[in-house]
Amino acid sequence: MITFELDQAIANWRQRMNAAGIKAPVPLDELENHLREDVEHQVRAGADLQSAFSRAVERMGEADTLKREFARVQRLKTLRTRESLRRWSVVAGTGFVYCVLFPTWYLGVRSGKMEITWLEVVFALGAMAPMILFGWAGRSFAKHLPITSERTILALAFAGIFLGAGALRLIWSVLTIDNLAHIQIALLWSLSPLLGVGNCFSAWSVRSERMRPNQS
Repeated sequence: MITFELDQAIANWRQRMNAAGIKAPVPLDELENHLREDVEHQVRAGADLQSAFSRAVERMGEADTLKREFARVQRLKTLRTRESLRRWSVVAGTGFVYCVLFPTWYLGVRSGKMEITWLEVVFALGAMAPMILFGWAGRSFAKHLPITSERTILALAFAGIFLGAGALRLIWSVLTIDNLAHIQIALLWSLSPLLGVGNCFSAWSVRSERMRPNQS
């Protein structure tokens, strides 16, 4: 009579998982732990070891199914990481601009080359308001946009960039500002909404990528 060896059966199961493409040790170890717990639970309930193992493997799913599930989870993690990087890049870029602007103003005032009023400081800081508002509204608006391809979103994003650049060129062509501080403030207020709109396209792209596999 051939004795069923659980460890050998699990080793063979791991080989099938490896052959299917699930090769990372961490998920395989987690799956094996779940498999062993399921087998142990069934054996305590009175099932024989071999049938308990077969049912546990059947409940866990075939290798191809598990591979697709791991790929989906990894895809979601990648999307969350990309979205986080996009948001933090906006924060870092904004912080860099202000870290350059205010020391420049300070040095300009100290050297007598510039005169900065508190009102101008308030207006400079206030340029963050459109970015925050458009960013928040854009992410909310993106939830109602249709699911589409990455190419379509990129094409629309570039079209928006060109339209925004054209609008900025038109606005700056009629401005008559000869004060450097005022030019810098106007530039901040001009670019701030574009960053917020960029958040909308970013959120739209992430949402489309998340939903697209569900449509296939």
